[in-house]
Amino acid sequence: DNYHALYTLHKHKIPHGGSFILGSPNESIDQMKDTLRLMRYAVKKGVEYIFVYCLTPLPGTRIWQIASHSGQVNKHTDWEQLDLFQNMFSDNIRPMLLDSSVDPRKFRRVISKAWRYTLLLQLKKILSQVKRRPLQSLLQIMRNPGNIFLNNRFSHNLSKGKEKQQIK
Repeated sequence: DNYHALYTLHKHKIPHGGSFILGSPNESIDQMKDTLRLMRYAVKKGVEYIFVYCLTPLPGTRIWQIASHSGQVNKHTDWEQLDLFQNMFSDNIRPMLLDSSVDPRKFRRVISKAWRYTLLLQLKKILSQVKRRPLQSLLQIMRNPGNIFLNNRFSHNLSKGKEKQQIK
């Protein structure tokens, strides 16, 4: 099970991360909260990163077929609706296939909590690097301040002593 895998990875000091998808058909709010509990446990067990996505139907996939069958997408679908990385600060977050029994406000609260884990881990990583290598960290942040939250190479570059390499 996932908890045991996280425990084992942590016990043997094996680097690990996780990607989570919320908003699947028939997924209840309680199941989403179970996913949040797993994320919290992963953070406690030293997960290096967490990515959170809203389920998005893409052409040629089984999920697209499900969405097409239910009339939510078709060949004339506006591609702007198919956003893998829905804006975490938007009030309009609603995956296309969110079960009709799920209150969209409750979904927004759950996914907002999930995204906080992502940001928390990024912040922890940055602060850890700044503590270990303050000058190099400052130089890296000054070179490309916007990318430190978006790019895991920030800490990798510093830990390898490649402070002169810019994040692209």
